[in-house]
Amino acid sequence: MTSIIHVSDLTEDEAKMELERLSNLIKKYDISYYENNSSLISDSEYDLLRQRNILIEKKFKKLVRKDSPTKRVGSKPSNTFDKVIHKSPMLSLDNIFEYDEVETFLTRIKKLLKKNTSSSIKIFIEPKVDGVSFSAKYKNGKLISASTRGDGKEGEDITESIKLIGDMPKFLNKKIKVPDLIDIRGEVFIKRKNFKNINKIKISRDEKAFSNSRNATSGIVRHINPDPDLLSLLNLYCYTWGQAEPLLWRSQEEYLRYLESWGCPVNSLNFICESPAEIIKSYKEILKKRDSLDYETDGVVYKVNDIDSQNIIGFQSRSPRWAVAHKYPAEEVQTKIKSIDIQIGRTGVLTPVARLNPVFVGGVLVSNATLHNEDEIFRKDIRVNDYVYIQRAGDVIPKVTAVILEKRKKSNIKFKFPTSCPECGSVAIRKKGEAVRRCVAGLSCPAQVIESLKHFVSRNAFDIEGLGGKNIQNFYKLGLINNPVEIFTLEKRDRSDSSRLRNLDGWGKRSIKNLFDSINLKREISFDRFLFSLGIPQVGRNTALLLAKYFKTPDNLPNIKIDNNLSDDVINKIKLIDGIGDTIAKDINSFFSDLANINIIKGLLREVKIINFEDANISLSPITNKIIVFTGALTTMTRDEARNYALQHGANITNSISKKTDFLILGKDPGSKYDKAKKMNISIITEEDFRKIVKS
Repeated sequence: MTSIIHVSDLTEDEAKMELERLSNLIKKYDISYYENNSSLISDSEYDLLRQRNILIEKKFKKLVRKDSPTKRVGSKPSNTFDKVIHKSPMLSLDNIFEYDEVETFLTRIKKLLKKNTSSSIKIFIEPKVDGVSFSAKYKNGKLISASTRGDGKEGEDITESIKLIGDMPKFLNKKIKVPDLIDIRGEVFIKRKNFKNINKIKISRDEKAFSNSRNATSGIVRHINPDPDLLSLLNLYCYTWGQAEPLLWRSQEEYLRYLESWGCPVNSLNFICESPAEIIKSYKEILKKRDSLDYETDGVVYKVNDIDSQNIIGFQSRSPRWAVAHKYPAEEVQTKIKSIDIQIGRTGVLTPVARLNPVFVGGVLVSNATLHNEDEIFRKDIRVNDYVYIQRAGDVIPKVTAVILEKRKKSNIKFKFPTSCPECGSVAIRKKGEAVRRCVAGLSCPAQVIESLKHFVSRNAFDIEGLGGKNIQNFYKLGLINNPVEIFTLEKRDRSDSSRLRNLDGWGKRSIKNLFDSINLKREISFDRFLFSLGIPQVGRNTALLLAKYFKTPDNLPNIKIDNNLSDDVINKIKLIDGIGDTIAKDINSFFSDLANINIIKGLLREVKIINFEDANISLSPITNKIIVFTGALTTMTRDEARNYALQHGANITNSISKKTDFLILGKDPGSKYDKAKKMNISIITEEDFRKIVKS
């Protein structure tokens, strides 16, 4: 799939494709995280993928895949280690993110226990330590083996590594009764102070330093040759069990007392709560202590305290129903701004980026943060050498939330936003009413050309594999690709130029053929994707679809033919389309008035086939060829999604009520359009009815 569609709007075929995509993505990230000790995305981004998968599976139960992420725990154990079968599976935990989900969790477990919703259940609460799960088997009180979680059923033998961690007792204290056989489970982690010491050792050995403590823990514990120096700097907490013969305790709280008496380390920061209010209070208390704890934690775990109740509530395929992890919001940390750089986007926008003293935010090493625009810098008075708070919430580039004024030095001068482009030296202007400053050079500016080319080949445009950002940049610098047309003439020019590509590092006969094959596969494209690929300012995918519906075919585009200039009449008609308006119409006018842009479009039309909009697959429905207007806030879909639905079913969308309007689609808190439609006896359709129409 080339886009993310709202779960509620997915068709069955789309859901099937999306579940396959999510399964493959999550599997890829799991392998990287659990097997290669590397995080390719942030925890919050990963959590969002899993949540989307869960929501789709709930809606399309018969589409649940055999390899669904909801059935997988961790990743397959590495072949480098001996395998260990878990007699009792090592499961993962489901996540919640909002306070109101706490009550939902309690209501669900009460329902499973067949208890009255007003009755109370004791919940055991503790921090979710960010480390590596382990299981240590004791027979008659003696440590005989230890393993990783692996895929939950089968783990890796890490016995020698666990024995070298000082916290783990090799013999349990038998003054208190010990089960004949027990798997004591918990988390190996690195204290904050020890992480620095571990990297000092790595650097002194001329080895690559670890990027974060979780990856470091996994890399050290799962090393084929256990390293006593590094393992001695690891710690662990014990908090649960697998096989236990006999079971001596009746609650989670009682089990921790047994662990302490046996000499096993446990986390003393825990609570017993009963009501949602008490649970949330404990969550906030642990969150408040987060920065002062000597270990990394990414949330709080809630468990039903009573063991008999746990057994009644039971398990899902990858997680217990009686426990859940409440993940933390984005973390804020302090660091220093070393410099402020200006980046140029494809439309010439100057975007300021702060270069930071590297700092860990949510377990990830961060060295850049977005500053958005010059107003943001002015409003927060951000200066070079200032100390600032950084927040990361799954963003590719984190953001500066505030300046720490008490740490500011008098020598820190105000930042002057440039009025010229740092790439090409052209004037950078800021139009009235806009928050951004733009380089006026257009495609004369190398930075804008490169970004425009990246956009042209991106997934939602021509989607050409093998032409990623680095290749685009290299080919532009070498003069091989200067505009989109030259992408499609590259093969012809390369042949006549004794294959310049083959003289480049990393480009052999096969890779060159693969590139040309990828380009040639994309010589046909829908009209709306073609318009989106052009990079017209303010024209995203939805606006491109609106324009494709209006112009129908590339021949009707302004200035493509002598007799179809962009007249005032056309501009006024475009402005009436709901979702475009005056400022976007001006940008469209400006784009199609530029001769360089027109020449590129004409050149592309010689190289590629455009599928006209009237030839596209439009579903017939009661709104086909009808003029519709939207009003009010839609609650089950975004306005863009609703417009897409309407366009795909052949409707014409306008922004104002007139005698020609066929339907008004009514959202929450409608405006004056609703009153006007009633007076004019125009058919009014609720959002729910609109959804039924397009679904039918």
